[in-house]
Amino acid sequence: FRYEFGNIFPPQVPLISWIQDILDNTNDVIETPIDRNNYIFSISKTWIKDGVFSSDKFKECRIGFLPTGINSGVYHPLLDVNKDIDVLYVTHLANPSRTMAPFHSRYPEIDWFDYEDQLIEDNKISRDHLYLVYIEVFRAVHCLPLGEMLGILKTPEINRSFGMGILEKCHLSFDDDLLKLFNLNTPNRFNYEVALTIKKRPLLMLADQPVNMHIYGNYWDSIPELKKFAKGPATNGSFLNQLMNRSKICVNNSAGTSLHMRALEILGSGSFMLSRYIPSDLDN
Repeated sequence: FRYEFGNIFPPQVPLISWIQDILDNTNDVIETPIDRNNYIFSISKTWIKDGVFSSDKFKECRIGFLPTGINSGVYHPLLDVNKDIDVLYVTHLANPSRTMAPFHSRYPEIDWFDYEDQLIEDNKISRDHLYLVYIEVFRAVHCLPLGEMLGILKTPEINRSFGMGILEKCHLSFDDDLLKLFNLNTPNRFNYEVALTIKKRPLLMLADQPVNMHIYGNYWDSIPELKKFAKGPATNGSFLNQLMNRSKICVNNSAGTSLHMRALEILGSGSFMLSRYIPSDLDN
């Protein structure tokens, strides 16, 4: 984004940003709306259609679709590479302080969203009741199969029904403002928690197995069961290509779309990719 480069790009100079995820690193850090001289390209037609970029921050900028691609000079098969990694997973997580972690564990920090503070300020809900809602959300989400979680993330009717069920269990009246706690396609605590669960659950099933698993990306060391596998962020390019070539299985388990840069990088490296089926990807 323009703000990342200081005064190098003045407002009158057009700037293009290509977004392949909607975690807090591409939403919460933007303090001011992006103007008409900023062009945003998404890898997913579905994200554009479903309103992923409906935030006021993107209101004035131009949103377009730009398909994924890879540089075969960077991501390609390597000869005589020792396959010493059984399972490789490369993806970032949202900051745990912005998921349900502070409400069900001893994670010390809570990073409150503006919309949460606003609901409390408008007397829509007390902070104590919000705690109860999030505890109930955590219990409900972690009992669901991954397919049903994806339905909550992708289908408005299922999402609304889930939110109303949570409010009823917490003895709160149905209110459209409170249902914003579960809004689709917006950076909120609920969506971050569901995405986190979709990403980590398959890995938790391998944690106690005799598997040499390497997990790269932000915040994986915050999950106690997976901390020993966390390697920190991976540098894109030749280092990532080597990791993929060294791996017997490269996991592609995005919460939103399976066809993104990482998937094509795995395929470009000539490695075996294990991917989750997401029906809406057929529209992309």
